Amino acid sequence: MSGKQGFECHEYNLHNKLVAFQNADLALAPIIVSEERLEMVDFTNPFSDVRIATLSRDAETRSQQRYGVVTNEEIKYFLSLEANRRLKESFQSNGRITHVNSLLEGLDKVRSDHLSLLMESEVADYYVEQEPCDLSASLVSATDFHYSFAVRNNSELLPGLNAALARLQARRSELQRLRAKWWRRDCSGESESSTLEAARNGKVRQRLNKIT
Repeated sequence: MSGKQGFECHEYNLHNKLVAFQNADLALAPIIVSEERLEMVDFTNPFSDVRIATLSRDAETRSQQRYGVVTNEEIKYFLSLEANRRLKESFQSNGRITHVNSLLEGLDKVRSDHLSLLMESEVADYYVEQEPCDLSASLVSATDFHYSFAVRNNSELLPGLNAALARLQARRSELQRLRAKWWRRDCSGESESSTLEAARNGKVRQRLNKIT
């Protein structure tokens, strides 16, 4: 949000937008914190912990999988970080990672080209549970990463935002109610089928790629 121009919503290359963040007060988006970005903006405490998952149509062996990522999504930035170099290389074992221009294009390639689309586990959960119920999700990273909001360096908004996020996190039942409302389960009807939650509780067989 800009104090002079009001609220603006962008389809964006998020990293480039953070570079040009001089006149904005707050960036409301799922943003990965990194040392590089901390030189440009400050971040709130994390509001969501997620893992990388693949969304695919058929059960394929690791050696058969081709991976894709949406060009302007944060997953692409996550894989570009030096700390995740070996994880990225594991996805490139069968060739270069395919870049798609939008999530809809990626979903089409999942169904038509047997592409395994890399995305946040929570987003993968959503599409697994939507008709025609022909997709499956598997975790490919055992490590959580965190999403935060961004504010100007030394912003007066930061303490209030962190306090509000803490209050929201304390209301777990309300968050679960909202998830149940918007993450409809047309295919299984089971609220515990979340890739992330089930994996944490040991209720599904995980296909975790161990990067050693």
